[in-house]
Amino acid sequence: MKKAVLLAASLAGAILSPAFAASLPTVTIDALKSKSVYAHFSSVDETGCIQADVDITGADQVERILPNGTKTLSPNADVSLVVFDNCQLIPVIFANGSTFVQKLVISEDLKSASLKTTIPVQDIGTLENHLLYVNLVWKFSGPIQSSKDFSATKPDGTIVIQRFRGAIREAVATGSVVLDGETEYAPDPSTQGSIQKLINVTTTITKP
Repeated sequence: MKKAVLLAASLAGAILSPAFAASLPTVTIDALKSKSVYAHFSSVDETGCIQADVDITGADQVERILPNGTKTLSPNADVSLVVFDNCQLIPVIFANGSTFVQKLVISEDLKSASLKTTIPVQDIGTLENHLLYVNLVWKFSGPIQSSKDFSATKPDGTIVIQRFRGAIREAVATGSVVLDGETEYAPDPSTQGSIQKLINVTTTITKP
């Protein structure tokens, strides 16, 4: 009995010792979860000369890193606005911008979404600054398309396991995209659009 107790104590000491802990592999898990929307609007003014194309993306991203428990929230909205005079063949506006301040709501089944934000943009040609007011809603227009992937690699003896799962629906966006409170650049429903979500988990196992 005494020998058994001594053996158990010896094993416990070995398990808790710094040397034993140093012999264990290090496991890090990086989990990324994201939901996003996209819309493209194209319009021509009443003269038939001025064509405007707008691309808008809104996303909410959450990243967790274990075992330290780090959590990073990354909301983001991006826009590109190109206005071109097809009659005189000259650019009118070529602006883009982004913001971290937004209100994005996406349903779990990806059937609907909404984005409301104000994006500061700069015209690349004139360097003038503007504000683009965005207030859009998305409604699904197609079936959900799912995808997933798995991979495992061993670069330099380190094991890297990646798991990906995503889903996307085609959707139509409607609402308003107004520059400086004056010019509307989304008078008609979007010509392209989507609602999507994804989860990407990377597990890294590093041997001592």
